[in-house]
Amino acid sequence: MALLIRSQVKQEPVEADHNDWNARATSTPSRTRQINKKKGLKHIKAERRSVKRELLQLGPQSRMVFDGVYVPTLREAHRIRTRPQKKAESPSDVKPFHQIRHAQEAAVKLENPIDDQTEFHPSASAETTKIKSLKPKAAKLKGKKQVPNFDELFFEQRYNAAGIPSQLYPIGIDQGAASFEFPRAFFSDIYGGNTRLARPPISPEKLAKHGLNDFLYFNLNYQPEAPGVPGARGLRFGVIGTHAPPWTDGIMRVITRTQTSPKALWQYQGQYELVPSRSIAVEEWERQRIVVRNNWISKLHIRPWGSWFRARIYARRTLGRDGTEEEIQEVQDEGHDTPDDVTQVEVAQALTRGNDVLTVYTMRCVGYDVAFQRELIEKFSTWVPKRSRSKNTSAASKTNRPARHDSDILGGDSDLDNLSDLSDLTDLSDDDWE
Repeated sequence: MALLIRSQVKQEPVEADHNDWNARATSTPSRTRQINKKKGLKHIKAERRSVKRELLQLGPQSRMVFDGVYVPTLREAHRIRTRPQKKAESPSDVKPFHQIRHAQEAAVKLENPIDDQTEFHPSASAETTKIKSLKPKAAKLKGKKQVPNFDELFFEQRYNAAGIPSQLYPIGIDQGAASFEFPRAFFSDIYGGNTRLARPPISPEKLAKHGLNDFLYFNLNYQPEAPGVPGARGLRFGVIGTHAPPWTDGIMRVITRTQTSPKALWQYQGQYELVPSRSIAVEEWERQRIVVRNNWISKLHIRPWGSWFRARIYARRTLGRDGTEEEIQEVQDEGHDTPDDVTQVEVAQALTRGNDVLTVYTMRCVGYDVAFQRELIEKFSTWVPKRSRSKNTSAASKTNRPARHDSDILGGDSDLDNLSDLSDLTDLSDDDWE
């Protein structure tokens, strides 16, 4: 490095040399020595404070200039070197958008009127619509802890076998309108059906008004792979039977609970085709994390929608073989399908040995009813919720009828009224359509 002679070094006139900064504090006190001794101590202190303020305004120098080249001082260089640096995000760390399966993993790209770098993040109402840049996040149900789910290989094998691509179906509606979410009670009041069943029956009076009888509700607490974004693919699990039977109800109007708190909200996702897929195999079940397996074992043991599963285990234990549908029905009628009749260990053994399985349907979006979504928004603007029933009234009206079909389970909404937790997936009563 070439030596710099004094003539080559110059200081910026607007900045003070750091090495001379303390010297200034002692070299300028001539002003204080000239203070009139007749002034009191109060005035002397005020003068000194004024001098200190002037020195602080000068501040230490952070750089010097050598022949027009700015060079940081030693103090400034040390500050820059010790400053925490933001870790650069590697392109390999960013999950490609087309691989994102859940609404909570990233902002939703339905349509993009801004530019290619912005994404839409759905919110509970159109007034809170925001545009955010794409940032991958962990899949999480809004307002509640994430439900343990099966591994990625489990899903991809079934999607690939069914030929369902990862791309979202083009729904043909603007982002703000597609992002609206509504209470389950709103759907019940306007279109009929109680707030408990995944496939609620619609009363003849309601059906005559709107002609819609294809509603299929998904609670992400029990159906974690249900579509969480309009137009997204999904899977539906069942607990009755060893193989998913053909879906005979046609194209379904899928509505998913996408928020749990502060108030449970549901979102229309589109029109879906359901096709039976391969039931979960023993090796697939054993491959899953313990928390995933324990989650299903616990729910199958205590939840009302696991009554058929428990009755099948009870029949096998008492008969020494798999029971027929009539025999399993008899077990349910006799009330031997409760958690007291079957242990968690028996439920775990049934799944581990493959005696009982979880059935699976693939879900492909084949359309989006734009008029229906706009009607939801319009009717919700004038909708007045009915007064909630009390706990005693609800408890008196509910029944403990066991689920007979997969369409009667896994779609309830226990957050909208004051029913006990054990009734969240059962229908309330035969006449509780509306």
